[in-house]
Amino acid sequence: MINWEEFNSVYQPYGNELIIEIINMLDGDKAENPPAPSYEERMEMLKRRIDELDFKEIQWNLSSIRGLIRNFYDPVANAASNRLKEMGYSETSVGLSEEFEKFKIAADKLVIELREYRKTLTA
Repeated sequence: MINWEEFNSVYQPYGNELIIEIINMLDGDKAENPPAPSYEERMEMLKRRIDELDFKEIQWNLSSIRGLIRNFYDPVANAASNRLKEMGYSETSVGLSEEFEKFKIAADKLVIELREYRKTLTA
């Protein structure tokens, strides 16, 4: 769950347009060439790399997702991403899939919360 006090103290001075733009980044930037992957596509890529135990790509894919979700001050999702990051860097395979599932649950909740918040900003 987002720490709204911290979130608002950082983003409200910039206005709703910036907040909406940042949330939209979760859905992929279709203006890029090639288009940036969506949150779901990024998660699928990360899961695939974890299943393959491709630690270099795990680090790359996780960094891509973490760059998006860290902007939203969700302590649960951030802590889960930090644990997964440490496992990736230390190339620890034991418990890696389970840690990914914990991270995915937290990140999915965050994304749902953000998409709902975006609706209130665009209404």
